[in-house]
Amino acid sequence: MKKIILAIFLFLFTAPATAETFKVGAAVNDALGITGGQDTNFYTSTVNEFGRDAYIGDRDLCGYVRYALTIPPEATIDSAYFRFYSQTGAGNDTGAFNTTVYLLDLSSSPAWKNGNAFNTTNYADGSALDAISTSTSAGWSISGVWTTNTWYNSPSLATLLQAAIDSEDYDIDSATDKHVGFKVDHGDGAYTTGINTDRRLFDSYEEQPATSPQLIVTWTVAGSSSAKVGECADCDEGSMDDAGIWVYPGAEDKNYGASTNGGVGKVVVYTAKQIYRFDLSGLAAGSTVATARLGFYCSALGADGGVNVVVWGIHDNNNNWVEGVGTGQTADDPTDENCWNWLGYNETTWAGAVGLATSGTDYYATSYGAANATTTGAKEIFINEAGRTYIEGKMGGDGAEFLLWTTDTLDDNEYSTVEFGESATAAYRPYLELLYVPPPPSPPASQIIIIRR
Repeated sequence: MKKIILAIFLFLFTAPATAETFKVGAAVNDALGITGGQDTNFYTSTVNEFGRDAYIGDRDLCGYVRYALTIPPEATIDSAYFRFYSQTGAGNDTGAFNTTVYLLDLSSSPAWKNGNAFNTTNYADGSALDAISTSTSAGWSISGVWTTNTWYNSPSLATLLQAAIDSEDYDIDSATDKHVGFKVDHGDGAYTTGINTDRRLFDSYEEQPATSPQLIVTWTVAGSSSAKVGECADCDEGSMDDAGIWVYPGAEDKNYGASTNGGVGKVVVYTAKQIYRFDLSGLAAGSTVATARLGFYCSALGADGGVNVVVWGIHDNNNNWVEGVGTGQTADDPTDENCWNWLGYNETTWAGAVGLATSGTDYYATSYGAANATTTGAKEIFINEAGRTYIEGKMGGDGAEFLLWTTDTLDDNEYSTVEFGESATAAYRPYLELLYVPPPPSPPASQIIIIRR
């Protein structure tokens, strides 16, 4: 007689939670819609409102907001709520009432998703705005005065947001369909004036971008892991190489692998680019990348301003460039350091042209995202689907290599200074932050025990 005993191993993963704060990012992305005594779209107002009053007839006041999201469609929304900053004069409005938050219609490419958002080009008046909400909603009971210049939270909007990202009309890689919008309704208050008005006022983007309406979200992707790759203050995986490559008379053969920063754009009249490599050898091959973000710090701008920094993948034709230890010295020959003219000095040229200038040969033709670096500070590029696919092919093997450059039409001295991995301030160093789902583990080998009698 034989008995076969099969051991089964169960692997349990606790997916990391991602917390993000989304802000209204432009004047057209929020609006005050008024119907009743007025029929007006106040998308340029410095104040947003919801509720009712009787200052110009009986007015219904509704607040509209939209957000450009980077939440993957496979995510589960753990929590979501608005955070509104109460407007000056809010202390005059003490009435209690019930209102409703509605999800805006996502289907059929509605106008509010495009670049004009809620402005009067798309919606001439409050009645037009009022027509774009759906029946998907969440209740909100308002009581007590809102103290001036104080943050207030809405109840949970997790169900609404889950419905939005589950929709076939949501796409994080689309310039329009990444937007999700909401209407805060006027509610059931009374039409009054004076100190007990049934309304609440909060800052719009026009009042102050820093206190524009916020959407606070925590979400998870089942079975996922996270990694922040690089040498930044809170990086937890791998390492990175980086170097500046730029051209001016006599600099074509110089290496900048040990520099603490470098330009992207035109320094004086000379072109400057950056190259990065992030070590992904410690991450499982075959993983699926849900989100990827490339972060960097812009520490200075040129005399004629900064640039929009665009990222491409460096082509496999140009793999294995050597970072080098130079800070402007001629590239080292024995170690094949990189420079503008050479992938490896005096040994290997860049595959297409000096300075990695040939699209499709030196770098992949499709860009992976961009960040506005016309102001100083921390910047982050949300990597699109093409970039995520590129990164997936590099996990567990070669490093992911990126070219940072710009598509701007440049004036002389128009550049952004970007901090490198050698920056003295660890928080300024570049990073590649990934949320990914590893491949399922291989089933364990069966254990067979044969018992003979």
